[in-house]
Amino acid sequence: MISGLKDEFIKVVCCGFQHTVALTIQGTVYSWGSNDSCQLGLGPMAPNYVRKPKQIPHLKDIVKVSAGNEHTCAINKNQEIFSWGS
Repeated sequence: MISGLKDEFIKVVCCGFQHTVALTIQGTVYSWGSNDSCQLGLGPMAPNYVRKPKQIPHLKDIVKVSAGNEHTCAINKNQEIFSWGS
């Protein structure tokens, strides 16, 4: 069990090269791992490595997520696409 997600119901987990993204059934997104290219979506002041899942701010009603080498993408219920990283 990942302690930062123990109270969440996870719908999807995606893994990039060195980061992980989890989507809850409520449509919130958490990320952790390497943040060298801002692929965690936690803002420019986030550390280069995050050990515990952190909720990505400003993302709501997400229905799909995908993690690539050094980037992450998400789609919300209105079919709007968000991407971050390199």
